[in-house]
Amino acid sequence: MADELRYMPNDQPLQALSKTPQEFFQIALEEFVDKTKVPTTFEQEQLVGIFAGFTGIPYMFLQLSELHPRRAS
Repeated sequence: MADELRYMPNDQPLQALSKTPQEFFQIALEEFVDKTKVPTTFEQEQLVGIFAGFTGIPYMFLQLSELHPRRAS
């Protein structure tokens, strides 16, 4: 039992990506925005401030666009 590996070896050859990491990130962000609809009404427990809930996500995008203005187009 002591000779058994406790992990799966990671010895597969590297594969080329079909897109750049930036393109994958952009696709993921667009998919997230498309699939995350904001409700028209909120329950009291959903009103948790700017850093959480439905206001936290737009605030994160605002901060990212200020940090990386050339990507926010």
